[in-house]
This record gives sequence, C-alpha cells and structure tokens, in this order.
Amino acid sequence: MGILRFIGRLFLAIGILILLFYLVLFLTMTYQFTREPIVDFDDNDVQQVLTWLQQPGNPSQLLHSHHPPANWAGDFEKMFALQLDQEITQEVVGRTSVTRGDQLSEDLQQAISFAMFFTRDLDWFPAEAEVLTDAYYVSQFRIVLQSGYPDAVYLAIIHPEHHILYYVEAKM
Repeated sequence: MGILRFIGRLFLAIGILILLFYLVLFLTMTYQFTREPIVDFDDNDVQQVLTWLQQPGNPSQLLHSHHPPANWAGDFEKMFALQLDQEITQEVVGRTSVTRGDQLSEDLQQAISFAMFFTRDLDWFPAEAEVLTDAYYVSQFRIVLQSGYPDAVYLAIIHPEHHILYYVEAKM
C-alpha cells in the first residue's frame, strides 16, 4: 500500500503544478491584454531618446504614445512623439547621423516603409509620403535586416517645423 500512496501523492503534486502553471499563464495573458497601451517618461526608450538628444531627465513634452502588447511570436511595436524646443531641434537636424527625408538611402527607405506599416492607424503619426520629403529628417538607432529586408527598426523621425520628434520601434 505504501507505493500506491506515493504514486497518488505524486500525481496530486503534478496536478497542482499544472494548475499553478495555467494560473500564472492566465494572469500573465490577462495583464498583457488589459494594460494601457501608453508610454511615459519612465520608459527606457523615452530615456534613451532623451539621452540621444543630450537632454537627460524630461525637459520635453510627451505628446502621444502607442504601445500595444507584444504577441506570442515576439512581434512588438512602440511609438511616441516628443515636443522639442527650437535649439534642440536645430542641433539634432544638424547632426551627421540625421538624414533629410528626401535623401534617404535605399535601406532607410525600406525601414521607413516597414515602420509605417505599424503606424498606419495612428492619426498623429506622419504618413510615409510625408516622411520621404524635405520637411522631415530621419535617424536610425538600429535596423535589423533579414534576407535584405527589415525585420526590426528603431527610428527617430524629426519634423523641424513643428519641433516634434517621432520615435518608432517595431519588430515583425
């Protein structure tokens, strides 16, 4: 009778572990699908952009943001817009790492097209045709290519006339 009792307790323990696993999975999924899809100044990417702007802290105004939950395949997207002051805007568009929208390389144009797929439903984000003009400037933080095509992009898009920096991060 001792071995049957041991096997019964083993199956009970395994059953409890399986139930705990599903409970944790359910709670994680519930959090992912119910959290607010917004970004704030504490976000690591906002802080990275502010550091890149050489403006640590939060002197800028966060105008808009969008950050839906990542899916099971690891795809994700994050966008936000920062209001900049005139001096910062002029300094940023004068950097050698920043390229005017109508003078982008083929890789950067592909990256813009890839990013715009994710921003198409955001009325506050500029359209691809607008970004590819002399009114916008683009800087890449990182572009990951898979077989010559973008798989992930991390871009800053600056509109100097309105002193707005748009940030897009997307992976498919």
